[in-house]
Amino acid sequence: MKKMKKILLFGLLGSMALTSCQKFIDINENPNNATTTHTNFVFSNALNSTCRTIAGGMHITGGTWSGYYAHSTSFTGGGQEKTYIFTNNDFNYFDGPYDNLTDYQYVIDHAVADGFPHLVGPSMIMQAYMFQKLVDMYGDVPYSQALQGTKFVTPVYDNAATIYQSLVTKLTAAVTLINATTFPANDPADIFFNADKTKWKQLANTIKLRLIVRRSGVAGYNAAADIATLSGDGFITAPVLSNPGYSKSAGKLNQYYANYGFN
Repeated sequence: MKKMKKILLFGLLGSMALTSCQKFIDINENPNNATTTHTNFVFSNALNSTCRTIAGGMHITGGTWSGYYAHSTSFTGGGQEKTYIFTNNDFNYFDGPYDNLTDYQYVIDHAVADGFPHLVGPSMIMQAYMFQKLVDMYGDVPYSQALQGTKFVTPVYDNAATIYQSLVTKLTAAVTLINATTFPANDPADIFFNADKTKWKQLANTIKLRLIVRRSGVAGYNAAADIATLSGDGFITAPVLSNPGYSKSAGKLNQYYANYGFN
């Protein structure tokens, strides 16, 4: 009997040791090196990153060279823009937008499974916006093979006009998806419109109209066909703001003011 008790005791201790070891291994996974996240978190950050990217230097270079902006003679910055003397290390408006586009692609790929299907259409709209900005800046850029991880390590550069037309189609598909998807009454993850369907469709129309204007001077372009794809929801008539906004404190300033006003 004593021998049996000893066997049972050893068996119990061994089982506890294995269980403890398993838990010990689990709690030592690095929480700061997560392999997955929630799409609503990614979406909020992607919208904020878009604001920061656009408010950064992307528009200043093009605006300066097209005569929209003029540097003050007492302004010490912007030497490369004023002298046209620069290298490949200057004016990198490529990496940031593609990183931002990758975040939107993550939402598109995972939102339905995560229980946030209403974020797919808006993510498609924001991708169209960022790709439009890239084409405006660079012309031909990676598009059809972009955002696919390591599948295409050196993606091809697609024709600018072809990308514009594809973005029109993408925006039409996004609006169709939004119409077919149930949106929550509000969603704090949507720091632009708080899950307002109509405003997202208005933004899609506004971006699409911009693409149509960009191509309107191209010989043979049928603008009427693309105009016919605009939804009947109207256009954005007020600034699109990132909520909760910014504050007058270090690290929380409006990005545009932080770059060009405060300093």
